[in-house]
Amino acid sequence: MTAGLMSVVLALGSVFVNIAGGEVLKATHVSGLSADGTRVSTAVGDYLYITMASVLSASAAVPAIMLLRSTFRQEAAAPAASY
Repeated sequence: MTAGLMSVVLALGSVFVNIAGGEVLKATHVSGLSADGTRVSTAVGDYLYITMASVLSASAAVPAIMLLRSTFRQEAAAPAASY
């Protein structure tokens, strides 16, 4: 159950980072500058994208770690089944 929940959270986080990151990079284009016909983002936009992704990854790790710790505590507290 925990693995399934983690997969869903990772998928949603990936979608959010892609959408938000794309908007950050579009907002920081250099006007009049292109490389092979593609608009170029500023270094500030790139660093902002990396910082945003790092902060979101770190903030997603906190509830994941808390969830795993509580799951292992519940398993340790449950009595072992005897047959």
